[in-house]
Amino acid sequence: MAARTSSRAGHLAGLVLLVAVLVLALASPASAHAELSTSDPADDSVAATSPEVVTLSFTEGVSVQADGVRILDAEGERVDAGTATASGSTVEAPVAGELPDGGYLVAWRVVSADGHPIRGAFTFSVGTRTDVRTDLVDAAFAGSADGRDDAVGAVLRGLAYVGILGATGAVLVGAALRRDGDPSPVGGATTALGCLGLVAVLAQLPVQAALVTGRGWSSIADEGVLSLAIADGVGWSIGLTGAGLLALVITAGLPFRGPARALAVGGAVLAPVGLVVTGHTRTMSPAAVGYLADAAHVAAGAVWFGGLGALLTAVARRRRAGDATGAAEATARFSGLAGLAAGVVVAAGLALGWIEVGGLEALTSTTYGRLLLVKVGLVSLVLAGAAWNRFRLVPALHHEVAVPESVGGEPAPDVDGAADVDGAANGTAAQDRVWRGLLRVVRLEAVAIVAVLGLTAVLANETPARDAVGAGIQTVSAPLGEGTLEVVVDPAEPGRNDVHAYLLDAGDGPDDRYGDATFELALPAQDLGPLDREPVQAGPGHFQLVGTDLDVAGEWTLTVTVKPDRFTEESATVRFRIR
Repeated sequence: MAARTSSRAGHLAGLVLLVAVLVLALASPASAHAELSTSDPADDSVAATSPEVVTLSFTEGVSVQADGVRILDAEGERVDAGTATASGSTVEAPVAGELPDGGYLVAWRVVSADGHPIRGAFTFSVGTRTDVRTDLVDAAFAGSADGRDDAVGAVLRGLAYVGILGATGAVLVGAALRRDGDPSPVGGATTALGCLGLVAVLAQLPVQAALVTGRGWSSIADEGVLSLAIADGVGWSIGLTGAGLLALVITAGLPFRGPARALAVGGAVLAPVGLVVTGHTRTMSPAAVGYLADAAHVAAGAVWFGGLGALLTAVARRRRAGDATGAAEATARFSGLAGLAAGVVVAAGLALGWIEVGGLEALTSTTYGRLLLVKVGLVSLVLAGAAWNRFRLVPALHHEVAVPESVGGEPAPDVDGAADVDGAANGTAAQDRVWRGLLRVVRLEAVAIVAVLGLTAVLANETPARDAVGAGIQTVSAPLGEGTLEVVVDPAEPGRNDVHAYLLDAGDGPDDRYGDATFELALPAQDLGPLDREPVQAGPGHFQLVGTDLDVAGEWTLTVTVKPDRFTEESATVRFRIR
């Protein structure tokens, strides 16, 4: 008994190590669903006068702490008022007094609507373009250790997935396979997985706080930080998952009947729901399809992954008792459940992929898309193993142990050559060979699913491919006379866009010689244009088109023509991509 317990503990430790290694190998800097779309002042722009407030606009709603936006001068001194506020997708950070001419860095940390902490930085100048030291980005949040926290957070997510799906699936499938007199499916390994999931979920809170504040794990105790860390569904996720796992774990050692059975099964159903109410699902569209597909995906994954553990336990117990027929029946029953779960995983995965990716370009050109392709490859291997077991080894096993009928009441299939698996003759040796082959494939399935969960932990903090391929603004520039034309296109997606043209002199300051300008837009690949547009002057050397229609994706050109005097005309052309 002690040897079996030690072996199970070793296997669980191996799973933990595998998840950690996979996630650390794949982890990249956090880049969640929300993206900074525009700012005022714009990145790398030159403001003629000191702004009173710095405004940041994101692609979705965000939350921010009071000092979550920090403005530093060239010496690294803060010049913001420390009173940043968020309203929907807009964050405002008042400036403390009037800024003298020079360069400034804006570093920010917010929590997006899907519960992910995100961060970034940009620069602007007042009066004349001034370079800012790159090390100021680290100085803005000097107490941060973002690389460490990103990696630790990803590992904890992976361990949480293993613990939650492993424990809940083991209970649900274990209850389905259980016969009168069998021990409770809430055994030692299941309890350990449940505790692992619970600890991993709770341990993410200080890591979340560190990423939100940049002040380390201890910032979870600072005023207002906990509420920000559990915002946007994170609190609900922890509450639902924690309650479900606790309900499951406290039934360990109790007879699996009556209230104990109801509590364990209810907890196993509830715990995975916490994985659905936060993360990318909160911002999917259409929302109903996203939530339904994600819930089905998680539930089927739990049945498949945790069910493998329940199957191995049931088969080992029945074979030790000399009940080969019972072991084969459990295998056949789980094979049916696994087939159903596999179908749900594929269907729900296709729906989620359609929402999160949207097209071949996004699938092949983004980090999210490429990781998803690797995940699909691993799942395909698991499906191949499951199919081999279901259509080859399970029928062979039935033949060897002479099970007259399958679980569903249909005659067991008569597989040609089933008695000759691996060339063995009929009898105990043949049975053992079939069992060894089947259980070997089951264990490989479990290892591959752990790898899939590790990838999922990384994907959970990556910007979905559909957003990554079309996210953010584009800034392009070209020489104009003795100065520079700088163009900002926002959001650079098909539809209505804002186009800003900044005319800079030789010193990279606003060139105020121009009282008017003309814009000419064209899409050469589609033989569209030229389209003449009259911009509005928004400031010295700053002309803009607000809400102009750029409905067709592709590489556009913008030609800006200005007259520094009555007799001189200057123009410059830039290219930008709408996608």
